[in-house]
Amino acid sequence: MLKLLVSLVSLFLVAALVLALRQQRMDLTSQSAKLFIRINQRRHLLWGQQIKISTATNPIAISRTLKARAAAEAAQRAAATMPALIAVPVQGTAGGN
Repeated sequence: MLKLLVSLVSLFLVAALVLALRQQRMDLTSQSAKLFIRINQRRHLLWGQQIKISTATNPIAISRTLKARAAAEAAQRAAATMPALIAVPVQGTAGGN
């Protein structure tokens, strides 16, 4: 009788340990899946940033940016050096005669 009781108790202990190990495996699987999803999200974010960087730094885009900047600076210099236009009344248009 004692052997049967020891066998049953040890069987229940082994069953509980197996269930605990199975639960631990499921938890680890869930955590690894969540981590994998986060890694993929970061990878997609990184790819997007790499695309933005490559489109902004390709030679054609750089030359366009430099040309636009040079044109804007030239327009600012021209506006700063131009005298202000003064409105001068033209003769004959005034209503005094």
